[in-house]
Amino acid sequence: MRQWGRIALGVALAVVMVLGMCPAWGLAEEGVEVASGGEGQAMQPQDTSENDDIQLEPQYADVVEVTIRGIEPPQEPQCYGDLVVALRLLNTTDYPNRTVTLKLVNDTTVTQDYYDASQFFSLQQANTTIDLNGCTANMTDHELKVANRYTGPTLTITDTAGGGVLDACYILVDAYAYESFDSIPGNLVIRGGTINGCVKLSRSHYGQRRAECLMTDGTITNKNSAMENGVGVDVGGDYASTFAMAGGSVTGCVGGGVTVGANGTLKVSGTPVVTGNVRDGRACNVYLPAGKTIAVADTLADGAHIGVTTETKPTADSSVVFTSGFGEHNPGVDPARFFASDDPGYYVALEGGEAVLKPHTHAWQWEASGNVLTVTCANEHCTAESGNVQTLTLVAEDKTYDGGPVGATTQASAGWEATGTAAGGVAYYAGGKQLAAAPRDAGAYEARVTVSAAGTPYELVAPFSIKKAPLTVAARDNAVTFGEAPAGAGVTYSGFAASEGKQVLSGTLAYDFGGCQAGSPIGTYPITPSGLWAPNYEISYRAGTLTVCASYSCPVTAVAHVQRKGTLATSTGVGKVVGTTGSSLRLESLHLSLCGQQLPGGIEYRAHVQRIGWQGWVADGALAGTQGKSRRVEAFQMRLAGQMAQSYDIYYRVHAQRYGWMAWAKNGQGAGTQGKSLRIEAIQVAVVRKGSPAPGKTYNGVTQTYAKAFVKK
Repeated sequence: MRQWGRIALGVALAVVMVLGMCPAWGLAEEGVEVASGGEGQAMQPQDTSENDDIQLEPQYADVVEVTIRGIEPPQEPQCYGDLVVALRLLNTTDYPNRTVTLKLVNDTTVTQDYYDASQFFSLQQANTTIDLNGCTANMTDHELKVANRYTGPTLTITDTAGGGVLDACYILVDAYAYESFDSIPGNLVIRGGTINGCVKLSRSHYGQRRAECLMTDGTITNKNSAMENGVGVDVGGDYASTFAMAGGSVTGCVGGGVTVGANGTLKVSGTPVVTGNVRDGRACNVYLPAGKTIAVADTLADGAHIGVTTETKPTADSSVVFTSGFGEHNPGVDPARFFASDDPGYYVALEGGEAVLKPHTHAWQWEASGNVLTVTCANEHCTAESGNVQTLTLVAEDKTYDGGPVGATTQASAGWEATGTAAGGVAYYAGGKQLAAAPRDAGAYEARVTVSAAGTPYELVAPFSIKKAPLTVAARDNAVTFGEAPAGAGVTYSGFAASEGKQVLSGTLAYDFGGCQAGSPIGTYPITPSGLWAPNYEISYRAGTLTVCASYSCPVTAVAHVQRKGTLATSTGVGKVVGTTGSSLRLESLHLSLCGQQLPGGIEYRAHVQRIGWQGWVADGALAGTQGKSRRVEAFQMRLAGQMAQSYDIYYRVHAQRYGWMAWAKNGQGAGTQGKSLRIEAIQVAVVRKGSPAPGKTYNGVTQTYAKAFVKK
């Protein structure tokens, strides 16, 4: 018994429920009797006294549990890998009289080509339920066949979780059987999920057989014109077949919703919906050949809506009856409550207790208001699916300038063509004057279109605007030496439309320096640009920073990382103390960079670190030392690069453990100690122009306490 449970189905299925064994009972419980032709006898419920719960191998994650009732499982099963071959295995002719329910637990795709004389799937033995369970089973345009070879099985499709899809699937409900089983039908029950494909009933091979389908919920759609010409449900064939709808919907089919053949029957009750289907670009929901009707088997309820196309067309002298049993089950009810003509030239009426199609002549009335022309049919019984009120709307949406033209359009409702109203081309106006083309520039405009209806012109007007695009002009940072006049370094632009640049701007670029002038104190000042204009841009300005540097020095920006204090606040200046003194805290790392330099070049430096020694040179804000390793910096070397090295000297001194403030080092010399395991606690750095006085022993409030800059063991 457990050996059967190790079948490697490899598909997302699990058995969780048991389908009733009697197709005739299963169809009748929804209030729609689908047995047709009067031949044969109804199936009797199978014996389901046995239960076998079979656990599958854990490596087949898609298959959780399979419950099979009423059989002894095969002893040497084969190993299969998709939905169809799994179903075929569970429906082998050697094991009749059982009920199987398969529940998807993952999305799955049928990959092997099984549609040939021996490999197409034919449900012949077991009553089977496929529970989509919110998953997608991609059938890759293959056939799923329900045939009545021996016992007349029923295939039920349901979706307990909602959102499940049986995709790209051709379901054939066949009456394939031998002569001795003429009266047994093939059955399909649809109780939920979406079937994206075609359901075809009856393709008989022998004798007088029938194929039956009951739909109580779910959706059938077919957007693939290559699959059975895009038909949703094909009811017919050589012999009798029945499609019974007590609910659910057939919609979105490109080759017609439900096509009823000469030997097919469509039965309805409850809340069936067959709308939104087309054929050859025109509405075609239920197609009835000459002499065929829709069998109303019970009461229709609110929510039912069925579009109808008949092969026979009504005339002024002759209506076309398209229902049977309507008045019997829905006495005194207007059939237009549930049925509509696919062709707006006809309407639905009640005659002799049945729904009929009668010819309708529209009597259109027009009314223009703003950008909408409303056309209403004043004649009674205008019940076309698209409605007796049609609209044409002139749409011109506001936009932000992007360099391209506005494109106003007219949007018509679904049945607009039936009104016989033609719209001219769109014209554009500014200030009451017509433009030669659609506008591109910012401003207020109108789109206008003239509609000719029964010789009367109607003008639709849609105001719209093109807003100015935001453009940001940002000043670049700059620096001057003390005593020099402030100056800008240019601007950057962001927000131009494609292919446009500063050439579209007018005016003269000017700068405001926030009160800074020649001789203003050392420090930073805003650089605010102004003076530009463009018709299609809303310009905003972003200030930059002007740094006034000392005439003999270049400020240095330093960021230090200190024991227990972490990273200290950024320090910018000349000879500022970076780090701590009097707290016995080691300096662990340092970032240095020049601020507002006037010449190309930068600053380079390296650190002598505990247990590491001299590190490699780094430059311009990079890390020297370590962080997160609790290691002291013991010495530094610093130097300038590029033209800065040609015009400036860099001086630096450290506050070292046991030595205090040591002497100044210069241009790459060592500062601190080496081989003594002593920490640096603080540092001063000054960049001064060559020829300027060197920093003294007392500088920025700090006094030297040791005569040497560097001590090596």
